[in-house]
Amino acid sequence: MIAGLSALPAPWRALGTGALIAGAAVCNFWNPPYPFPLENNLAFTEFVKLQQTAAGFLVERYPGAEITTAWPFSAALSRPEFGYVKAAHRVRGIRDFTEETVAGLDHGPLDVFVLYSRQWDPPGNLLRNAIVRKFWSRFFSFEPQIGSFDLDAKFHLKTVAGWTHGGQWIEVHAR
Repeated sequence: MIAGLSALPAPWRALGTGALIAGAAVCNFWNPPYPFPLENNLAFTEFVKLQQTAAGFLVERYPGAEITTAWPFSAALSRPEFGYVKAAHRVRGIRDFTEETVAGLDHGPLDVFVLYSRQWDPPGNLLRNAIVRKFWSRFFSFEPQIGSFDLDAKFHLKTVAGWTHGGQWIEVHAR
């Protein structure tokens, strides 16, 4: 892109550079209508706030329970130096929240399970369209994560708390 810009006349080069800078600035605050990694813009700050809220709830309500969840929240609960908790929680970390991964948890009872959106999930999420979801599954190895209802039914849990903000959510499920 730089090579292309350098080949333009000076006024167009300045305009192109300005447009790129403006576009980068806008993308820090605007979320596209499809899932993306949260660290790609300022959506990550909301992700951190939701996880801080959930961590505070878990410390207060389930101080001795083993928490089952995926990274990075599993690390946030087990590593006090990250600032989410003052003392390490017992955590059973899992790779992700896909049906396949969660099905592998059958070998023991779950005390508490924390389920959260690992990607931006807006109300108009394009992945709710079957054709788009099939495309993403084929070319981007997308696998939907387990739903709250299915999780509760599988492990005889109930949703005891949940928070949502800006297209992201986190839920605590317990016996």
